[in-house]
Amino acid sequence: MNSEPLNDGTYDEAANLLTLSGEWDFAAKERLQTLTARLHASPSATIDLCGVRFMDSSVINEIFRTYKRLVGEGGMLRLVVGDERIERLLHITQVDRVMEVTRRHQH
Repeated sequence: MNSEPLNDGTYDEAANLLTLSGEWDFAAKERLQTLTARLHASPSATIDLCGVRFMDSSVINEIFRTYKRLVGEGGMLRLVVGDERIERLLHITQVDRVMEVTRRHQH
């Protein structure tokens, strides 16, 4: 059995980088909101989703909410993905039409 936490997130203030890993869904909404609230408006605000194995529409909604907040404050938001499924989800939901989505190839 996998003892890895279901979801995990860390924020690097110097890089204005939020790194998420594991599985994120509605049950983790409050934790996600706490983490995204730490991102501040800048051209380099980034959410790294490379370690995310699963996310649902509540996560997409929170990403859009964070994007709107940061843009409203004069910043931007960039997403980094590594998993094809997550990249496809961002494409299907048209997140990639609104904000920059960068692919990091996993080895």
